[in-house]
Amino acid sequence: MYWCEKEEKYRVNGQLNWYISRDQIIGSTVSTALRFYRLVSVSSPDFIFFDPLLICDLEVAPDYKWRDPSAVGTVCTLRSDLTGIPVSKFKIKTNSSGERFYHVDFHLSMKILDEVSSLVCGDQGC
Repeated sequence: MYWCEKEEKYRVNGQLNWYISRDQIIGSTVSTALRFYRLVSVSSPDFIFFDPLLICDLEVAPDYKWRDPSAVGTVCTLRSDLTGIPVSKFKIKTNSSGERFYHVDFHLSMKILDEVSSLVCGDQGC
């Protein structure tokens, strides 16, 4: 647990949320959108984000990465480039120290295919 200076609240590093369970049967194409946000400094904004997409093959996946770091692997790293979006579209938050941050809300959308669909789609990017 650590104190987040930006949000002025306690946070926990390495918490994992799993969206597909091991041996989960996917009967057809499944889509989901997950909501996240980031705080970006107004004084030195960087609107390019990198987020790893993680996997774990244990019967019961850990709820925190630090519980079993060797059991968690990276499938890929997603790159999001929001530099083309006008900053006026983002809300500005100010903490008690007077630091200003853009509050960037975003959704991570995933499309999961069953084995048959993935064989049919192949590299065609269904």
